[in-house]
Amino acid sequence: SEMCIRDSLNTVLAWTKRITDWHEDFSPNSALPRTMDEHNNQIGREVFQQCRSKGEGELLRQVAFKVASAIQVSSMKELDQCLGNLVFINYDV
Repeated sequence: SEMCIRDSLNTVLAWTKRITDWHEDFSPNSALPRTMDEHNNQIGREVFQQCRSKGEGELLRQVAFKVASAIQVSSMKELDQCLGNLVFINYDV
């Protein structure tokens, strides 16, 4: 049964990666926004993986925490330094 759960999790994670990658190809952005989206999508999959057995409430708390602590970036170099954190670009600056 653990193998079925692991296989199901891998299937879900592979599907979410495929669909979010497809979205990036379907609706292309310039390099920084695309990399930001791919980065944040990966963080989302990691949060899901870490919280999958802790219930929906914990998942939502972790997502809210990640969003509240997101880091503003303006370059690829800055984005590369934000491992484990959601990032955003502020175009109003």
